[in-house]
Amino acid sequence: MLLVFGFGLLFLAAMVALLFAMCAELASRISAAEAGGGKASVEDPYARPVDRPGVFLRPDMSWPPSLASVSSRASFLLVVLSTSCTSCRDVARQLGDGWADRVHGGLGVVISTPSASTGERFVTDFHLDALPYLIDEDGDWTMTSLGLSLSPVGVVIHGKEIHQTYVFNSVETLWHTFLEDLAGQLTHASTP
Repeated sequence: MLLVFGFGLLFLAAMVALLFAMCAELASRISAAEAGGGKASVEDPYARPVDRPGVFLRPDMSWPPSLASVSSRASFLLVVLSTSCTSCRDVARQLGDGWADRVHGGLGVVISTPSASTGERFVTDFHLDALPYLIDEDGDWTMTSLGLSLSPVGVVIHGKEIHQTYVFNSVETLWHTFLEDLAGQLTHASTP
């Protein structure tokens, strides 16, 4: 019996040593990825369509004055972010990095937040004040006007209707997708 107990204890010690070795290998791989990887959210940029039949401009909705410069355009992109979302912070960081100069007024931002002060702090922290934006307390406007309850999401609007919605992690990818949608709409409209 003592011999069986001894072998069992030896086997258990070997398994614990193997577990520690696997943890050390995982830690070294994570460290190597962090050292050479850069931003995880932009490594594999995407903008994927969202199939949500409830997402559309409600007939009785009105655009807030803070988004008037964007909503008056025939086509524009609306980016919906949340102050409590990590991915949204990555997107906000990207938007604050000169996007206002690149989009020529064709992009607006809606910031869903539990309080106006939290939303304003988010705008300040990520330098979003160069873009038209709406602080949307509790996401009320987004939910009642668009039927949206997720973030980050890009909403492509053509001709006063939602053409497509996208979940995304890269503003660059989303913007190119928007431009492709716009070119497709213009081509489709000019075809007899």
